Amino acid sequence: VERNSYFRRLSALTPTLSKTIPRPLLALIDAVRGILFSVCQIYQALQHYTVYAIDERLSAVLLKVLQPATTCMTQLIQALDRFDSISRRTLPSSAVCRTVVETCRENVMVFGRAVGVLSLQLKVIATNDDARYTRQMLLVLYGATAEISNAWSSIASQIDAVRPFLSPHRLSPVRPNQVVSSGIAS
Repeated sequence: VERNSYFRRLSALTPTLSKTIPRPLLALIDAVRGILFSVCQIYQALQHYTVYAIDERLSAVLLKVLQPATTCMTQLIQALDRFDSISRRTLPSSAVCRTVVETCRENVMVFGRAVGVLSLQLKVIATNDDARYTRQMLLVLYGATAEISNAWSSIASQIDAVRPFLSPHRLSPVRPNQVVSSGIAS
């Protein structure tokens, strides 16, 4: 439910983003949103499977993996909400930007584990479950994995450009009445 609400809030917020956000940082955040969308799809597919699975043991194993995934996904949504809220007024602090990147990385790792658990059980799924349902679930997982891969590549291509915005030692934005070259503010 929260994951769907985030994308609704985002669609209402997009025109109000601050013009002070550098393009590389916006590209990175957009890639993180792509990853969030994809992990939401993975979560939904796996959650649906746990409800309708024939094999109760597999369902129980997936539920154990999905619990930390739910927490991670919520943390990423909160980090993006905070970034979005601050972005409406000014450039978010390095701590806010870093939190978005770190929670994104955690999501990729946790959901990678969830898909890994599922992949270990593919023989059981293929022999016990409806072939159409299994195909549909695998297509969703494949598509979401491809999206995560593309988004991660986009993040990797932007990381050097956004490194200053992630650094805990980022300088404050320069105001017009500051003299920067001497380090003395007037």
